[in-house]
Amino acid sequence: MNTCGVIDIGANTIRLNIYRIADGRLEDIFSKKSVAGLRSYVENGELSKRGIKKLEMVLGNLLKIYELLKTERLYAFATASLRNISNQKDVIDYIKKKLDIEIEVIGQEMEATFGFQGISNELRKDKGITVDIGGGSVEIVRFEDGKPKGFLNLDEGSLSLYSKFSSEILPTEEEIKKMRDLIERKLVEAYDGDVKSKKLIGIGGTIRAAGNIIYELGLSDNTKRFTYENVKYLLRGIRKRDKEVIKVILQVVPERIHTISGGVATLRTVMEHFSSEEVLVSSFGIREGFLLDKLRREKGGKD
Repeated sequence: MNTCGVIDIGANTIRLNIYRIADGRLEDIFSKKSVAGLRSYVENGELSKRGIKKLEMVLGNLLKIYELLKTERLYAFATASLRNISNQKDVIDYIKKKLDIEIEVIGQEMEATFGFQGISNELRKDKGITVDIGGGSVEIVRFEDGKPKGFLNLDEGSLSLYSKFSSEILPTEEEIKKMRDLIERKLVEAYDGDVKSKKLIGIGGTIRAAGNIIYELGLSDNTKRFTYENVKYLLRGIRKRDKEVIKVILQVVPERIHTISGGVATLRTVMEHFSSEEVLVSSFGIREGFLLDKLRREKGGKD
């Protein structure tokens, strides 16, 4: 297999990535993202009919791109977007019937594991903590000697925090405080240890977006590395409705204008919890880990 496509169905965005595969390594050669906001279509624990149609439409458009690129194989997986809905099987069966796409729903711990495996394809770190802030969940992995040693899974993310607390497009200072208080409470409940990490490895679109915004604000000379003070500055700018900060957000990630606040509030809280001073941004993450796992299983003849 030389090329392979992966569709990642998240709570906020759905993304198609195409990879070239050689010697067990992945090269990302194409990426297309669509904002679907599936979490906002969940009503009484079910993905609504409008939400299912939105999923079908977005996947249909990505499927057309995939077919044009003549990629050899396509995988699709969902995280918090479909993980906890009561009509999960109906949604998966519907998409299979309409588009012939098989969606694999992965659990939180497996999501965290795939994220760690993905960064291992790019970065070589023996010890540290990874954090992936999604639309509907946060996955944190502590690793030592290049192997995962502990997992934290929080059932809140940038989109769910926006839906729960924001009364406007941008949350107020009090609403941001409520977001941070909730995340800190969940961190304490999920993990009572005393692990510290000077550097965090950041995974996923929220942290990449934060890095790009911080770079455009002139606070860092690299989109792949930023500090706690940079995060603090960015969140303060959002809280105070700073004109320059809001302008840069709209220039860099306009589709995240409503979710970036919750994502940055979560990141700052996580950094404080682990006494972290810096974030290293990984280009790879859950999609790459998911694909590497699939390739290993197929090579080994496993299901």
